[in-house]
Amino acid sequence: MNYEKMAANMRARRAFAGLKQGELAEKLGVSQNTVSKWEHGRHAPSVPQLVAMAEIYKCSLDALAGREEGATE
Repeated sequence: MNYEKMAANMRARRAFAGLKQGELAEKLGVSQNTVSKWEHGRHAPSVPQLVAMAEIYKCSLDALAGREEGATE
């Protein structure tokens, strides 16, 4: 998995949703610093956090990870 690509995609989807890092952090029950680490590729969210983000952004997990439908890495 390409974490840099996923991090950039998470940043872009959050911005497109009109959320600040702190607002997303509040929705997910984590700190703003944690969201920042995810979005800079220093740490990866857990599966439940990824699922919650996909629900917030109304997208699939593949889309959130920046993978095209049917792509394998």
